[in-house]
Amino acid sequence: MINLGFRYRVALMATLLSLCTLFVVIWLIQARLQEIEERQALTELCLQARRMALLVRTVAPVENIESSSILRLKIDSTQGYLFDWKNVQSGKILRSNAWPTDLDQSKLKWGLVPATRDDELMTAKGQVTSVECHKAIFTTHDEYRNGNWLAARAITADGYGFAAINVRSIIQSTWTTITEPVAAIVAPIALILSLFSAWLLSLYVMAPIRKLGAAMSQVSSGLRIDPLPLKDLVPEFQQLIASYNDMVVRLKNNFEQVSRFSADAAHELKTPLTILRGQIEQALINPEKLDSEALLLELQSQVSNLSAITRKLLLLSQADAGHLVLDKKPVDWTALLNASLDDSSILVKHQKISSAIDSKLQVIGDEVMLRQLCSNLLNNALLHGLSSGRVEISSHLINGGIETLVINDSDFISQAERKLFFDRFYRRDEVRQGGASGSGLGLSLAREIAKAHSGELTLQPSDERVVVLRLWLPNASSLAS
Repeated sequence: MINLGFRYRVALMATLLSLCTLFVVIWLIQARLQEIEERQALTELCLQARRMALLVRTVAPVENIESSSILRLKIDSTQGYLFDWKNVQSGKILRSNAWPTDLDQSKLKWGLVPATRDDELMTAKGQVTSVECHKAIFTTHDEYRNGNWLAARAITADGYGFAAINVRSIIQSTWTTITEPVAAIVAPIALILSLFSAWLLSLYVMAPIRKLGAAMSQVSSGLRIDPLPLKDLVPEFQQLIASYNDMVVRLKNNFEQVSRFSADAAHELKTPLTILRGQIEQALINPEKLDSEALLLELQSQVSNLSAITRKLLLLSQADAGHLVLDKKPVDWTALLNASLDDSSILVKHQKISSAIDSKLQVIGDEVMLRQLCSNLLNNALLHGLSSGRVEISSHLINGGIETLVINDSDFISQAERKLFFDRFYRRDEVRQGGASGSGLGLSLAREIAKAHSGELTLQPSDERVVVLRLWLPNASSLAS
């Protein structure tokens, strides 16, 4: 298959379209000209028939009558012309040679042609008269005179006149005298103009595409590229360039997020690794002062921290790639929440915990993932809330799903800080300086788990000293239906 370039395709389509348009125009012109020629031919045929009907003298030979008639009708030969003349006074009859054997004038369907002042003729007696003319259309299958014919006849007391012309002769006359010369001149000019216009059009159309291609080729690994201007572009290309600009912005944001995520991950992993290395080196330098039990407990704590961070990073990377594997089955959400509350009770300092959880709540999902989701939400409220504040957990059926609210009192949190709640590795300065445990991945992972279960986790508007996290998950019955 030939792979043509865009410009050649445009030029080819423009040429084909021009040819089709030219063909239609020529056909319409030919049809219109043929209609005009047929009216003129009918007028001339009526004039000849009237003259024949009024003649009272001997006329010229048949050949002379035919020759003069085809000149007036502008046809090529006598084969496209018929006439029949009868004179009452002389009893003479003249008829075209090779008269069609299947032509019977009396059986034709004749229709009156309206007369005009131009149809008035002078009789042999010097009188001005207007003779009625009738027209008919018929078809002959004679070997020599076959085809469609347009005929006219006139009848007077002096005689009878009949004249007919082959419609094919009218078409040939029209094509030869008018249509053919016009087509021979117009067609090449139209094709040249269409090719030139198509070439210019392709240049104009390709300009913004080439500009877009040049801009895309300049994209570096750091996505250092400016959006393309939208000015002086047609609306269709404005939409294309706008989509490209939006894509560049999204790529920049994603690149910055990935870079920031990688840097934060390296930083978070660096801390426990540094502690592990320091403790091992200290043990090697002063083995006599080594408290093996304390060292092993500390090493176990740091390894557990590393393992937790690594596991969360793996889950987040799987969620980003859309490959988070879920073992979905019916889960008793009420029992899961209560169990998570019991497990988190060891983290309670002086908080006042209250719960309002409806019974028999059920979701469809991965029980292990959902358990981690609940644990992350509760641990966030207990570890980072006020030590003497309140923690409220409620879960109810609402809007075809299950709404779970986790509310806790906290220190003052600005609106700017609240916008960063679900950012990975984000921890407030007070939390970092206070040495609180955690990697800043809990809420990010909880939100990804919620999304994987067709739910959502959001931070609700509240007082600046209160944190309200809302989790919505589809109810098991709604998913089943």
